[in-house]
This record gives sequence, C-alpha cells and structure tokens, in this order.
Amino acid sequence: MKLKILVVDDNDLIRDVVPAQIAHCGHEGKATETLDQTLAVVKEWKPDAVLLDLLMQTHSGFEVLEAVRRKVEFTPCFVAMTGEGNSDRRQEAAEAGFDFFLRKPFKIAELVAVLDQICDRNNQTK
Repeated sequence: MKLKILVVDDNDLIRDVVPAQIAHCGHEGKATETLDQTLAVVKEWKPDAVLLDLLMQTHSGFEVLEAVRRKVEFTPCFVAMTGEGNSDRRQEAAEAGFDFFLRKPFKIAELVAVLDQICDRNNQTK
C-alpha cells in the first residue's frame, strides 16, 4: 500500500530530507512549514498520516493537530516528531491524540517501522 505522508516542520532540512526518505520507501511525501499551509494541504491532498514537529517557531505541533481536527472532515494518523524524547513528552503527545512518536534525529529504520504500522492500521480499517 502506497501512503501519502505530510511532513510539517519549520526546519528546512527536515522538510527536504524526510519526504525524500518517504519516497525512497515507496510512499508519497510532501512538506509544509506553517499552520495555514498544513490545513490547505491536508484538505486538498488528504494524507494518510501527518508527521508533525511538536516545537515549531509559529505554532506548536499540538496547536496544528487541534486545528486539523477542528477544520478537516477526516482524520489522518498523526506522528509526533521532537528532539525531546523523554517519557513526559511521549505521554503528553499520546494524551493529545498522536498515534505514533518519533524522536529526532531518527534513523530511516525507525521511520520505516512507523510507516509499516500506519500501513497495517490502514489495512485493518478498510
């Protein structure tokens, strides 16, 4: 199953590299930087999952998650990405409704594992 994955991060390198890694894994990746861009792409493109940085300059990943849930008619999987990988941050992300968690910098194998879990979840719901 080919997934559509949106990467939301204020770091240029992440927005360049992670979608390329996603494409290398056989999926389709796009990237956005701002809340408004993210809402527009989610509404139009309807990604299967959104990889969302928790600590961005203009909005937190938590704010973006809530905005997508309020303003978009469907709900993709949400993957929290952050350099803060302590158990409190993981718990906070889980309680906010994130489905998965990646601690930056992550290895391609960790990304592949999450993509595989998203594929499995999507196959179970269809």
